[in-house]
Amino acid sequence: MKKTILAAFCAALLALVFSACAASQPAESSGMYSSAITEWPQNEYTAAIPEPQTGTPVSETVNGAIYGVALSGVSRQDCYAYLALLEENGFESAFPGEENEVSGGWIYTNANTSVTIAHSGNDMQIGITFEQL
Repeated sequence: MKKTILAAFCAALLALVFSACAASQPAESSGMYSSAITEWPQNEYTAAIPEPQTGTPVSETVNGAIYGVALSGVSRQDCYAYLALLEENGFESAFPGEENEVSGGWIYTNANTSVTIAHSGNDMQIGITFEQL
């Protein structure tokens, strides 16, 4: 059951990320909103996680209970450093993560927040929800 929920959440995050790349206008019919950004957003979702120390925010997406931020200029080592920063801030790995030579994905949670991290090339996507996985 947990793997099914995890797979559904990862699929939702990927849909969120890919749609953010394709859309910069509100998608009223789908309930999704995506826009280009140049600074780390300040909202209830981003207040619940540590701000990444590297990377340039390029887009934000809201899709139901999931909020996403895409960053460019993030190496794989930078991504690992962000995972360590999550742990330093009380998050625990909820899924051991899967990665290959070109991409990786991880899920971290604390008592109130679930965070997904996807990395590919020099891009990192962060998905945030207050629903527990």
